[in-house]
Amino acid sequence: MFEKVSPESVGISSRHIEKFIRVLEKRKARMHSVLLLRGDKLFGEYYWAPFNKDTCHRMYSQTKSYVSIAIGFLLDEGKLSLDDKIADFFPEKIRIENEQIKRQTVRHMLMMNTVGYGKSWFDKENSDRLDLYFNREGITRSPGTVWEYDSQGSQVLCALVEKLSGMRLFDYLKKKLFDHLGTFKTASILKTPTGESWGDSALLCTSRDMLSFGRFVMNYGTWNGKRLLSESYLREATSKLIDNQEDAHGGTLTHGYGYQIWRTEENGFAFIGMGDELTICLPDYDLIFVCTADNQGNPCSRALIMNNLFDIIVANLEKSPLAEDKGAQDSLEAFTKDLKLFAVVGSYLGIKGITISFVSAFIVGATISL
Repeated sequence: MFEKVSPESVGISSRHIEKFIRVLEKRKARMHSVLLLRGDKLFGEYYWAPFNKDTCHRMYSQTKSYVSIAIGFLLDEGKLSLDDKIADFFPEKIRIENEQIKRQTVRHMLMMNTVGYGKSWFDKENSDRLDLYFNREGITRSPGTVWEYDSQGSQVLCALVEKLSGMRLFDYLKKKLFDHLGTFKTASILKTPTGESWGDSALLCTSRDMLSFGRFVMNYGTWNGKRLLSESYLREATSKLIDNQEDAHGGTLTHGYGYQIWRTEENGFAFIGMGDELTICLPDYDLIFVCTADNQGNPCSRALIMNNLFDIIVANLEKSPLAEDKGAQDSLEAFTKDLKLFAVVGSYLGIKGITISFVSAFIVGATISL
């Protein structure tokens, strides 16, 4: 699908790619993959064993951006308006009348400009996420007031896709998009305990799948010259529609929010998962960066990855190809050919002379969840 080329051929030195990977290794980021695409040319693809190009990785909240694209397809089909009231689609779920919920629109949901985050569904007494979202007492905030991260709202949008399309979220996206891309052939979406697709957190796919999705969105709805989704929706969805920070001291992801899509510095947009499953799209550079990882519990990892992406890769990206540098290319290949998932190694003190490797619990958990 994507032609593999040298970094120099797309305007970046292999030495900068190596420097970027070395920083991740030095800071013990628990990386699983890194991919770099300019245009349709794949100039960097690296995996940390045991992960490889065929590994289906959980996307966590990156799944929300896929739900947004599904909403765009429904909009193109005329099955909804962004100003429709979300509660009107689920009258059977409403037990408690609340004026704020009744006023909330699909657009509010997409922008996370809602009445606020509902009760967690990890509640043994009630795993029906729609019931938990719509039947809350004491809601006082009006929709359209402020941005606040609302994962439950994203799950409601997923349920809306399934209700209006009459299909599972994955099957709908497969029909409308994935089959055209020729990717996501081994992908899937986990289900909630009540049987809905887990649309705010549980897409499983490969890093190359992620790359194709990013390329489609950055093409603003076309693939191989064929329009699949309206450009107007994607232009709007990837733009800054609302502020997502409270003060001036922001980071790389506090440049606003679109429709379930983050804005970044350098006029970019991004799909983000909590373990640092990242797809960073920079239209001004025709550049897409993809990575998978399991850095949950590390408050600095995302800034580490993104700051160095912008400071080492983007800042040194030239408009024209560079002269091929075999020495730099050989050094990069030698450094990256045997990358391994970071693990803490130590001795088991209870048995003399026996040494084993210890991997922190959240790393093991991530591997199992794949």
